[in-house]
Amino acid sequence: MDAEPRHILYPPDWKQAGVVAHTDWATGCIRWFVSHDEWDAVHLQSQDGAVDLSPRQWFMLEAHAHELAHVLQITTTGFAYDLSCRLFSIVESAASKWADLERIYENRHEYADVLRSTLEVLDRPGPEGITPRAIVESLAFVQQKNFCYHDLTLDEMLQFLDTEVEDSDYRSAFDLAVTYLGANALRHFVHVANLSLYTTEPETVFVALLEEFAARASNLNSQSNHRIGTEFLGRHFPGMILGTAESQINAGLIHPALARNAADLANHSRLVIGDYARMYAADLNGETVDLLRTTMYFPATDEGRTPIRPSRSDVRFEDGDLSMSALRYYNAVSEILVWDLEPPESAPESAPSPTPGTQASEFGAAPELILVTLSRENLTSRTEQNVVCELFGELGSDPRLARAYRGMVTLQFGDPNWQPDLMDGDVQVCLRYFFDRFPHLLYFLLKNEEVADHPLSFVWAAYASDAQVRLSDGQGIGVRMNDGVLAVALRAVGAAADFAAQQGESRSTMLVHLEGLPLAIAGPIRSAVFGS
Repeated sequence: MDAEPRHILYPPDWKQAGVVAHTDWATGCIRWFVSHDEWDAVHLQSQDGAVDLSPRQWFMLEAHAHELAHVLQITTTGFAYDLSCRLFSIVESAASKWADLERIYENRHEYADVLRSTLEVLDRPGPEGITPRAIVESLAFVQQKNFCYHDLTLDEMLQFLDTEVEDSDYRSAFDLAVTYLGANALRHFVHVANLSLYTTEPETVFVALLEEFAARASNLNSQSNHRIGTEFLGRHFPGMILGTAESQINAGLIHPALARNAADLANHSRLVIGDYARMYAADLNGETVDLLRTTMYFPATDEGRTPIRPSRSDVRFEDGDLSMSALRYYNAVSEILVWDLEPPESAPESAPSPTPGTQASEFGAAPELILVTLSRENLTSRTEQNVVCELFGELGSDPRLARAYRGMVTLQFGDPNWQPDLMDGDVQVCLRYFFDRFPHLLYFLLKNEEVADHPLSFVWAAYASDAQVRLSDGQGIGVRMNDGVLAVALRAVGAAADFAAQQGESRSTMLVHLEGLPLAIAGPIRSAVFGS
């Protein structure tokens, strides 16, 4: 066999492949089966807002959106990121063991069993016969259409599915969403599909999430819907929760090619979008596409050039007289390893729908957010402080009430004439009093930096005030990371996780408070509190 990546990725008959583009799940690379010049022309026209594209050009534009949707899944959801990491580990193992592509080809059978067992998670059937493969492909198709055609109606989306889709994997999950959500299917499908990918078994939780959204989801508040979804998963499927791709990175699972993309998207969701909920509920957009920046490469030109658009994580390495992209080389290894795998067998009959546990909240409607405001006058009043303590005591007095108000309380200090920050001495004394009385207070505090401080900021203000610093831009308060700061956060998160378990929930529901923290502090907390 020819032992260069281009001969593996583009064999002599590649033009008959009938494929425009393909995402390699091990590396996150997108391999194009059209020339770079043709792709670049379409890309430039689409950026200029051109609508007079030919049918072939529209097809290329949609293919680009579809493959980017898969990369977005890998870099935002725990399930897809974990799968990509496991596949990359196999590819890297083969590349390290054998000196060149020819020897990898000769020994590819050594990796067939582990690859097959890794990939079979995509075709496990859940309730209604749904599989993870159907969820990720249906999600990518819907995002592809919404990216290329704005303001689609449900009827228009269904018409696209009827006229363009032959493989049921590309529509079955959305069809189920229509069955359960009716006219709201297009509004909530992306959010439900992404939330299912928060877990180790998307196929098990998908239909249950559809039922929960059908009963309780808001058409206006994605943050509330995200809380409803994550609360539901934590209550009924606690052992399956993986969280976001960033959660996996914080736990020490680092993908050499994609961890940076995942971190960029997580930061973007906090600093620009405002919260994870809208990232999970939203479709592809121009800003997200720019952040993804995955490696893409194209067939060789007539002059023998190999066009490539590398990601920021890609590097070049030398192999004899060749200088090549590391990720393109790994993609070639990945392609060799999957050559002899048999296609998945048809899915068996649908599995029975899981029966939710008996711990479901009996509150039919989502509770209102509780805003606790302490003015300058009552901030130092022990009587007023005890009134707030009575509130927290009441919320924690009944597991059903506690579960309903998890993450639904925010603290605010000051009045129109006085706006203290968390470095104020009276604020810190007040917070310390609250946390001394209720070590698990973090359980009830809202995690939404768009409208409130990070819950752990209150903990640090109470117990690590010497580490408080005013940010140089004047926009807020930060902390100096040290052993004391870590110990304070570990104690607060641990108490909240223990309290969650006492309410009949998974301790992992408190992982939300680690999102957005530096790895140096989030990693040790996750390891110590959650054991992973």
